[in-house]
Amino acid sequence: MVKPQLDIVPVEKGRYVFISENRISFISGVPAEKLPKVREEELELIRNTQRPSPARLGPSISFMPTFDCNLRCVYCYANGGREKLCLNPILAWSAIDSVVSRTKDSKDLPLAIYFVGGGEPFRNFPLMFNVCEYAKTKFASVDITVVSNGLLNNQQLGWLITNRVATRISYDGEAQDEHRPLISGRSSKGVVEETIRKLALSGIPLTIQLTITGLDVSLSRLKESIDRIVSLGGRYIKIEPVHSSVLSRANPSLVPDLKEFVDRFIEAVEYIVNNGLDVKIDNSFISRPTSGYYCGAGEGSNVTITPAGYITSCLEVSRPDEVFADKMIYGKCTAEDGICVDKEKRNSLDRLHWRNFTGCPECSLKLICGGGCPMQGGWDHGDLFKPSTYICMAHKLLLPRLFKLMFDKPQAINVLFDNHTVTNFC
Repeated sequence: MVKPQLDIVPVEKGRYVFISENRISFISGVPAEKLPKVREEELELIRNTQRPSPARLGPSISFMPTFDCNLRCVYCYANGGREKLCLNPILAWSAIDSVVSRTKDSKDLPLAIYFVGGGEPFRNFPLMFNVCEYAKTKFASVDITVVSNGLLNNQQLGWLITNRVATRISYDGEAQDEHRPLISGRSSKGVVEETIRKLALSGIPLTIQLTITGLDVSLSRLKESIDRIVSLGGRYIKIEPVHSSVLSRANPSLVPDLKEFVDRFIEAVEYIVNNGLDVKIDNSFISRPTSGYYCGAGEGSNVTITPAGYITSCLEVSRPDEVFADKMIYGKCTAEDGICVDKEKRNSLDRLHWRNFTGCPECSLKLICGGGCPMQGGWDHGDLFKPSTYICMAHKLLLPRLFKLMFDKPQAINVLFDNHTVTNFC
């Protein structure tokens, strides 16, 4: 039997957090001399806990419909709108055919389709509509997820609602005008807010992406931004600090001071708890622990078709002449042959796991952080196997303080975790 991984994070005197696969335990009132015994008891509990058999999941595929965009966000990771290239629907249909040919009993399984940025996906809405209709003829059902800037017309809103599309709208609250102007430089705030209102009222799965920069209107007004999102009907908010790369429009001055970001984030969670707001906060720094990969890019399971038909494992690398394209772009989709993968490149992505990252195997937070985004490590150091200094420090500053908050105010667990069970919290 493989010995389970169990890491211990001391929070304060007598309080510890035990982190293992798919499990976080809050242990209090334990003298230091009794910690080894409590640890063994936790390990025994893990060994004796029967894991449910994994459900059979259907396949998934992502499409980047276009590089075109109707916003000029100051931090765009893909420099969206720099070019207007759109994905040819023939390539998208060919990609669906390839998925069918590689899936046993496709008619009995759902297909997950993701439409993601590089530009604004709805700038090529005909492709989105048609590829989903085509996929519905090949699979038992189609589950759709879309990331959008929220500049949608009534036809597009109707499509999201009718198909119960899981939708993430990028909206930066108090900083929307400074962060996310229209091409003309005018405000996008009113249109995006109306989109959020309508989608929230429809009851579809809705996440609001709130990106934080170092601008005062963004960082210092985080609580006001949360209030604004709640007033629009938003209940699930993903809060992330911006990062800059050689491919983005962001410059280092936009990256928020790490200590101040952590302070404001903690304050925001406390604010939600103290005011009883019906809000969930998603954040890449605090997630369900796993011994697996940080994301699909690391294990090479991401299949994203770019507007030019390339297959990339990471949204941040979508053109063959970009930095790290030799690692992340591992195939091509053609009308004749569908999805064609370079198996050697695909297999090399399997190495992007925290076990192979500098310093990660010895860290007690590795099961939560997963080594962090490999691309951000690449932008920081020019090395995909060296974790981002910023992201690494963010975990080390933020997680112990969040754990303390969870000890002091257990309601914070409900703010930061979804689909969880709390037992024997003491």
